[in-house]
Amino acid sequence: MQNELLSQPIPNLVVRKSIPMVFGVLAILLFTLVDTWFISLLGTEPLAAMSFSFPVTFIVSSMAMGMGIGLSAVVGRLLGGGDHEQAKRFTTDSLILSTILVLVLGVVGLLLMDPLFRLLGAPDSVLVHIRAYMGVWFLVIPLLVIPMVGNSAIRASGDVKTPSVVMLISGLVNGVLDPIFIFVLDMGVRGAALATGVSWLITFVVAFHVLKNRLNLLTLEKPEKSLLFIHWRQLMSIGMPAALAQMLNPMANAIQVAILAGFGVAGVAAFGASSRIEAIFLVFIMALGSVMPTVLGQNLGAGQKQRSARTISFTIHLVIGLYLAMYALIFLLAPYLAGLFTDETQVAELATLYLRIMPLSYAWLGVGIVASQILNVLHRPMASLWMNVLRLFGFLIPFAWLGGQLFGTLGVFSGVALAHTVSGLLIYVYILKIARGIDEPSVNDPGATSGGLS
Repeated sequence: MQNELLSQPIPNLVVRKSIPMVFGVLAILLFTLVDTWFISLLGTEPLAAMSFSFPVTFIVSSMAMGMGIGLSAVVGRLLGGGDHEQAKRFTTDSLILSTILVLVLGVVGLLLMDPLFRLLGAPDSVLVHIRAYMGVWFLVIPLLVIPMVGNSAIRASGDVKTPSVVMLISGLVNGVLDPIFIFVLDMGVRGAALATGVSWLITFVVAFHVLKNRLNLLTLEKPEKSLLFIHWRQLMSIGMPAALAQMLNPMANAIQVAILAGFGVAGVAAFGASSRIEAIFLVFIMALGSVMPTVLGQNLGAGQKQRSARTISFTIHLVIGLYLAMYALIFLLAPYLAGLFTDETQVAELATLYLRIMPLSYAWLGVGIVASQILNVLHRPMASLWMNVLRLFGFLIPFAWLGGQLFGTLGVFSGVALAHTVSGLLIYVYILKIARGIDEPSVNDPGATSGGLS
């Protein structure tokens, strides 16, 4: 049967396969919001426990996302090149490493839970709730990490619908079980963690079934030790820089909040409320960033240079066109959306300003996010990492600080938007240059891990 990823028109492929991912990404966002909302009904201290848990849970999720990016970058090329057996072995070896890492993280987390969260500043009254939530969370994280990594292999095969449907079902199950476990069974925050674990179990079972039985990308044969370590090194050479790049955004956000805090709490509150709304608007970027590597990776593996270059160019220009077209709608909706999250006049006014300034830069923010994924697929993980370092700490933070010094809260918002725009334009020129030179050996060598930005 002909592989549609190697034969269908690129625009049709990218758009058609992105649609299910939009709903999958929305499901993940709603998953988090539902958990937070139900726990907020328990009171301030349980909600604070969730906030303290975020840095730890985000680090684990970032590691899983990084490993998934590395797996997708390699497996996509192998499948595109017709080497299914090697793709199966690489997927299996990657999941073995992911399992080992997550088990170690879980044990360390359980042993060091109290000192870790005390170091983060959690008082004893909140630590009780942290123990209840994270005690379960550390036990069930294999049910999160393994499907996250495995779903990357499923998407790399061209099947983006199954992971999206599973994410939707998982989110619905979590939403149904949360009130039952938290309130009906009176388990509090521990119940929220258990509901999360059950929903993750669904993704685990489905991912394993699809990889093993439908796609034949898992083998139970004993791995050859030398090949196992080669695969682990190859996975980590892309996965670790990708994981670090994922961790940069919350670091930059924390600094941005600190800058805003210097101009009053209203700006921080407006930023928090607007960020939740912003996440909904950015789902299209997340979806394209998940689908594009599938199409690009397989075409690179098949030696389809022109289609590979077309994939990069079309995706980048689709992001730009989509978000420029959306701006007018967001501008008009801004005051109504801001009012959903606050009834304080000053906060609502600042949130409205944020939602009218920041979307001007969404197109260029999207270029940066998608370009980072492109570089990982091209096996240039260090280039991707350094590009994100420069984008966030060479542009965003300095521009936000300078804008704040000149114009206060409005200046911080404007500085961030300007930083996204300037860095995005530079990345646009850089990534299209790569697309034009896609037939260079350093780009097409599946083993290349060069990190240079030039």
